[in-house]
Amino acid sequence: MRLASIAPFGLPHSNECDATFRGYTIPKGTFVQANVWAILRDPKIWPSADEFDPGNFLNEAGEVFIRPEFIPFATGE
Repeated sequence: MRLASIAPFGLPHSNECDATFRGYTIPKGTFVQANVWAILRDPKIWPSADEFDPGNFLNEAGEVFIRPEFIPFATGE
């Protein structure tokens, strides 16, 4: 699900109020989309970003750990 996202940009959302993100002002009602593909392939997050590696989901103790960046079904509620 991480390597073959069926919705690489998810669905558009709009924000309910004015927001500031990384120094940018995003006015209320602006359509925003997450680049899900880029998040699921970011080598800073996933050490073997272009490979199937179950180790991406194990912590130091070998226990299953689901990263918050794992968003195969996009973002939003």
